[in-house]
Amino acid sequence: MPPLFIGGTAGGAIIVYGAHRGGGGGGSVFQWWLPVVMLAGTYQAVVYLAMDHLILFSPEAPFAAWEALVKVGYKRVGAVVAFTASFSLFLVDHPWVLIAWPCLLLALMAAVVAFWLCIARTYGGRGKKAKLLRQQNM
Repeated sequence: MPPLFIGGTAGGAIIVYGAHRGGGGGGSVFQWWLPVVMLAGTYQAVVYLAMDHLILFSPEAPFAAWEALVKVGYKRVGAVVAFTASFSLFLVDHPWVLIAWPCLLLALMAAVVAFWLCIARTYGGRGKKAKLLRQQNM
């Protein structure tokens, strides 16, 4: 699923670049649009990767962690990210929007990765041998 998000936003970037190139603007404004277009799909891909990792490699993780990623990270924040990405492309006259929006998305992705690492370190990847060793050491 994550390749679909990234592929869709890459296709959107090509469309935006083609529209701007034909409009006589060249690629000068496109360099500021590219992070706005690409990071919308990248955020959703990171959330989806975290969800898939929890299912596949952390079977001991509580279901509430996966459900939090789905309900909050994907449905609520993901919808807002998609809406604001399309809305911020109309604000080309305000370069601060095109600079601040990717910074905000990078902070959101860092929060998702931090949550993912916390859950993965707490519940995942230990196996039965490590559990037996821990029980013997206690």
